[in-house]
Amino acid sequence: MIQQGDADRILQQIRHDIAARQRLVTHYLAEFTIAHDNASFHVWLTLPEHWRLSDFVSAAEDAKVTVKSAELFTPPGCTTPPAVRLAISAPVNHQQLEQGLQILSDLLRTDPISDFPL
Repeated sequence: MIQQGDADRILQQIRHDIAARQRLVTHYLAEFTIAHDNASFHVWLTLPEHWRLSDFVSAAEDAKVTVKSAELFTPPGCTTPPAVRLAISAPVNHQQLEQGLQILSDLLRTDPISDFPL
């Protein structure tokens, strides 16, 4: 693969795909606080103040979108930031990613207290 140049072509395809996925993230989540790099396979999304981390993770799961709590990436004894990690390479195609990002965008705009009474 290396001698034929296939490895470089595959790498370029992966880089192109991830950059396109990052652009989708920016499009759908631009109004929120996101931390990402155009070459990264994931994005950090800081939650608005009206969302508790555990409530957002549960609400996303209920909407069939998997996000990972920052708690999973926080060392013991440290404060967990109110953020979730999005694995943007996990969806099988851009359409699936867009659907998930739209769901998250809509969810972030909701008020978990009044829109999802306990």
